[in-house]
Amino acid sequence: MIDFDRETWIYLLIIAAAITYFLWNKGSATKLRKHKKNRKLRMRYLERKKNSKSTSEVQ
Repeated sequence: MIDFDRETWIYLLIIAAAITYFLWNKGSATKLRKHKKNRKLRMRYLERKKNSKSTSEVQ
C-alpha cells in the first residue's frame, strides 16, 4: 500500500467526505425537484378540473 503520513490521510478523508456529501445532496436535490414538479402538476390539474366543474354547473 502507498505509504502516506497521517496528515495526508486526513486530507484525503476530508476530500472523500466532501465528494460524498456533494454527490449525496445532488441525488436528494434531484428527487426533491422532481417531487415539487409532480406536486405542482397535480395542483394545476385539480384546479383546472375544479374550474371546469364550476363552469359546467353555471351553464
